[in-house]
Amino acid sequence: MKCDDCGKEFKSMTMLKVHQRIHDPLYCKECGKILANEAAFERHKLMHRPMQCTMCDKTFTLLRRLREHYEKQHDFTGPYPCGQCDKTFMQLSYLAIHQRIHKGEFPYICNMCPEKFRSSNCLTVHQRKHTGEKPFLCWQCGKCYRSASELTVHMGTHSEERPWACTQCDMAYRTKLQLTNHVEQIHIGVRYPCNSCGKQFMKETSLKRHELIHTGERPHQCTVCGKTFLTANELRLHNRYHTGERPYKCEECGKAFIQSGYLKSHMRIHTGEKPFKCDICDKGFRLSYHMKKHRRTHAGKPKSYVCEECGLACLHKKSLWEHSLTHNVKIEPSFNDEVRIEFQ
Repeated sequence: MKCDDCGKEFKSMTMLKVHQRIHDPLYCKECGKILANEAAFERHKLMHRPMQCTMCDKTFTLLRRLREHYEKQHDFTGPYPCGQCDKTFMQLSYLAIHQRIHKGEFPYICNMCPEKFRSSNCLTVHQRKHTGEKPFLCWQCGKCYRSASELTVHMGTHSEERPWACTQCDMAYRTKLQLTNHVEQIHIGVRYPCNSCGKQFMKETSLKRHELIHTGERPHQCTVCGKTFLTANELRLHNRYHTGERPYKCEECGKAFIQSGYLKSHMRIHTGEKPFKCDICDKGFRLSYHMKKHRRTHAGKPKSYVCEECGLACLHKKSLWEHSLTHNVKIEPSFNDEVRIEFQ
């Protein structure tokens, strides 16, 4: 049996087929894998870049060889430290993925939007935003989530237990990630500054979203109406206007909403809650928008026509009538000496 590519001879067809793998252009010489396509092959090569032992000068292109070296030469099984920051990892593969942060590498690109990721797992979870797939089910309430980590965080809501306590204050959290974010943002004061305007953000994702304002980029476009958005999440919520999906339903009146924040605001109609207080007259409002509009009535020239529902003052009767349409009221649209408003 002879190989057509190199002329090498073998005693059996099985041995020949095993040998022929090395002639595949997508064959990895380091580990013997054959990748599905060129893009996957390029991403795979990142896993074989030399990684240095933190306890000596030796380097390895296979993680398993480095792991064996730690165990046999240094009697060390982790956690493995990052040489560029103070983070440690229980598995070397997690460390290799983490180091892409310091190198600015995001080799996994979504084929439905411009988002990029450090690992294939992050990409898989992200793509479920586009497909709507939520394979992780909560057995207690039936809610579904895109990833196991999201489900784990959610499961904590079914328990009052908060095992992750902050050593610097009396706050406690359901997950280690929540505690880490709290310490970095509140006690350490970690901030992500914008290079264009200097504004600082607590989260890296918030900074990335903000930076799009300076570039004018709105990379996420609706395929139905052409409207563009800054983030994939904004586009996902917008698509519900086209599909009619209203997953958040009011248990009191049955009205449904496209996002939980709208339902939360709506529920205040039933509860009577008015959490937004004017700092001058202490009048409460259901929405911050209404409070801000009211707050402006305390400044500037006096106004004559005041809304009995929210306290907004207007210069003209017609302006008051138009404003009161926002309050779910019945109105007599006559503009004589009095504007009559009958609240339901």
